[in-house]
Amino acid sequence: MSNPITVIRSKLVWFLEREEAIRKERGWLMLCRRTISYVLTPVFWRRTFVIHARQIVDNTELNEIDFKPDIENWSFKNISSHEEAERLEAQGFMFRYWPTFDNKKLKYYSKLLDEGATALCGFAGQELAFIMWVIPSEKAIHRVKYYRHKIDFSRGERYAQGPWVNPKYLGMGLLKYSTYFNSDPFFRKNGGKVVIGVLWDERESLIKVMEAMGYKPYVKAKVTRFLWWKFWEGEKPLDLANQKG
Repeated sequence: MSNPITVIRSKLVWFLEREEAIRKERGWLMLCRRTISYVLTPVFWRRTFVIHARQIVDNTELNEIDFKPDIENWSFKNISSHEEAERLEAQGFMFRYWPTFDNKKLKYYSKLLDEGATALCGFAGQELAFIMWVIPSEKAIHRVKYYRHKIDFSRGERYAQGPWVNPKYLGMGLLKYSTYFNSDPFFRKNGGKVVIGVLWDERESLIKVMEAMGYKPYVKAKVTRFLWWKFWEGEKPLDLANQKG
């Protein structure tokens, strides 16, 4: 278990960094809207999601030095159980209780491990710099998310969610580097041919980066939450030319 003081401090830093980023990128009006939305979130929200797909390719011919960020003591670590997480945390590496975009309440990452998901992490020293999750089955997706998009695991489709870069390391190409030299090798080793991701449409900067890497949007869907009920609404194809696979 991580130090409670460290957890609280990390969460406070996350909130302050989010506030500053939204204010600089979108202005005060959007910051006010996001604040109101955050306050109402326990009761009601409605969001639009864009579903993307990308062919998983063999990157063995790429020179890792050309993509590796200038970060001291960088390491990739992939974790798929609480036992592995506890061993890492005993060494000072923390990720289960790090307040990322998806893990605000510091419980969601533990739930993902409960469902057999794998965390693909990048650490700068012992500090979490990048994380993305791979969910192993459609049944597990339904237990950890309200998404109801069909994913055919038997045909080599794989589902990834929650890509997050520590604000301290933004602009250093961590998503691309981690994709080419950690995520794609992981998918290929496990029979993956196409990776699918569902992104909130307001994460515009992340969407731009992912589309520049070859992710193609092909479906939009809306999700409404009222109290404890969540509704995955009808999907709308965006462009037949961009269909997956």
